[in-house]
Amino acid sequence: GATVLVQHVSQPYPTLSADAVADPYLLEPIREQVSRVLHELTEQMGQTGVQATGQHTVGIASEEIIRTARENGIDLIVMGTQGRTGLD
Repeated sequence: GATVLVQHVSQPYPTLSADAVADPYLLEPIREQVSRVLHELTEQMGQTGVQATGQHTVGIASEEIIRTARENGIDLIVMGTQGRTGLD
């Protein structure tokens, strides 16, 4: 009976990440793309009976994830490694 919150955090400064934002004017196309992907994911999850919502935030990923968890009373966080090697 839980609801899944799928969150994507875009960093507002240049990094090696593909979704890094150096200029505020570049953020809008990223917002649109992330919004589309989150919508598709939550729709697919809904079709399997999983209640899901999507959220896109801008900031430092660790801080945004913790803030979102606290504000929403989230008790479990699952994170992807985004192409890194993962946990040993």
